[in-house]
Amino acid sequence: MIMNNIKKMRETKNKTRKIKEKSLYLTPEQQSLVCKNSANTFNTFEDKIDELFKKKNIDVVSTSFNLEKEIVSELKQAVNPKGVKPNDDFYSYINDRWITDYELSEKQEYIVQIDDFRIVQDKVYRELIQIIEDFISNPKTKNSKKAICIKKAYTSFKGYNTPEQTTCLSNTIVEYIDKLRKNKENVWTKLGLMNRNEIISSGCPFVWSINPDDKNPKIYKCYLEPPQLSIIDIDVYFDDNKDDEKTIKYKNNYRKNFFTYLNNLFTIAFGENHGFNVKDVFDTEFEILNAMACDLIKETDDDDYNLISKHEA
Repeated sequence: MIMNNIKKMRETKNKTRKIKEKSLYLTPEQQSLVCKNSANTFNTFEDKIDELFKKKNIDVVSTSFNLEKEIVSELKQAVNPKGVKPNDDFYSYINDRWITDYELSEKQEYIVQIDDFRIVQDKVYRELIQIIEDFISNPKTKNSKKAICIKKAYTSFKGYNTPEQTTCLSNTIVEYIDKLRKNKENVWTKLGLMNRNEIISSGCPFVWSINPDDKNPKIYKCYLEPPQLSIIDIDVYFDDNKDDEKTIKYKNNYRKNFFTYLNNLFTIAFGENHGFNVKDVFDTEFEILNAMACDLIKETDDDDYNLISKHEA
């Protein structure tokens, strides 16, 4: 028993030494970041209350002061948005006030919707960039194999293709697709080509993926899923006789901006006077949307999966 305890102590000591050695490679800013986010670091409730007392010039010794009432009042004021009940929308009840008051910095202008997820994501994004830049510039680490690989990848990610490279690559892909289209038997080859790139595969008529079975996570299965259309508001794809003047104006303006965006995109990819009709993108997605709305399922298996043969596809 004694020998086992000594062995555990040595193992713990060695682990501590390794952690300390690793920390030597962190910059002061990184160490500060790690310590700040450590699970053992927290601000106590007492500290917050003490800060509140100083800010409000509250005399806790006064007999007229009601601590419980003051705390409850502060908590309600901090989270209680007007017209929102916690049992109806708890997320808005808790976050609405600080989200409304939050102001984006100049570097955060790319954020189109303010919520806790995007704010934290932006924070982590910038901290990660700082850690990478420190690691690839630190004299102790910058010449290591890992730092050299990270620097190459980081430099590549930050750079963009030149207009000439973009046009060349776009034309090469279009020529290859046109070649496949000459034979209808190549439809699966074409879909497979598009699904190789996860950046664009979401727009394919069939999105292929390998994921755990929803009903048995120990088994991986091939999934064919519907695409993600370019326009999130699918009502924009349809003209409805019941639309009022405001809705009609909204849809027309949305489509106009969408076509302008597509034309700019094709101009970047193929240059001025590219010759493509960008409205074809909208029309094709409209047809895909109608196909997605089809609910005529001929056959299902025991697990309620839709059975589609190669011939039917």
